[in-house]
Amino acid sequence: MSDAYGSYRVNPAFDRHPREGKVVGKLLASFSEIEFAVCRNAGHAAQLPDQINKALYRLRATSSRIAAADAIARPVFRSVGLGEEYLTAYAMVGICLRIRNQFAHCNWADLNDSELFFADLQEAADAPEGFELMWRHASLDVLMSQEAYFALTMEWLSFLDIDLGASQGRFPRPGWPKPPIQEPPPFHSPPEKHVPPWLNEDQKALHIARARAAAGGDPTPTSAQLALEAERERKRAEREAQRESARAGQRSTNDPS
Repeated sequence: MSDAYGSYRVNPAFDRHPREGKVVGKLLASFSEIEFAVCRNAGHAAQLPDQINKALYRLRATSSRIAAADAIARPVFRSVGLGEEYLTAYAMVGICLRIRNQFAHCNWADLNDSELFFADLQEAADAPEGFELMWRHASLDVLMSQEAYFALTMEWLSFLDIDLGASQGRFPRPGWPKPPIQEPPPFHSPPEKHVPPWLNEDQKALHIARARAAAGGDPTPTSAQLALEAERERKRAEREAQRESARAGQRSTNDPS
């Protein structure tokens, strides 16, 4: 072992980008605080905090827990005149959950201290063919804007809890001042502007085309892209021919005549 960490690293990209890694870690670890605030508000809305929290935390999926809490809390907040404010906060929680999830199901990479990228392997596995990773860039500015949005979401949830508590007689008025409304942060840097340096030229062209298509553009395939897609199609056809040949051989072996 060369030092206190040993010879190997769990995530070398974060060792080379410690500030970004620190924010990502905070986002992953902090969403549970937002989740609990959602459940707490539902318990206070029903005026059964312990029972509601016990029931909600018996649900194992985060999205199911938040959806169940919403079903309990939404009509109560609407009945006390906080319906619009509740919907604002609920939408913000959904954005925070998407940010958390994209980092919870990804892997990270850089090249010789280059920019930091992440890719969702489940997304790649869901593709009909191949296992092409869509790398997305994580800048420190974007990550810090996401952390600030998490904090604002918590402020909205606290505002709702205290204003509801004032309506129920749990807190005196005036309650918590209404927080500002803020546009959601980007989930990542624009992928067409940040291309992983380890990709070859054909892969870089495909990365840019996929990024523009995902953004709603109408990319024109380059000759390199077309060649790459043609080669993939040839390999798919070759694999299918091999499978068909194997199936034919199996049928011949099984034929008693």
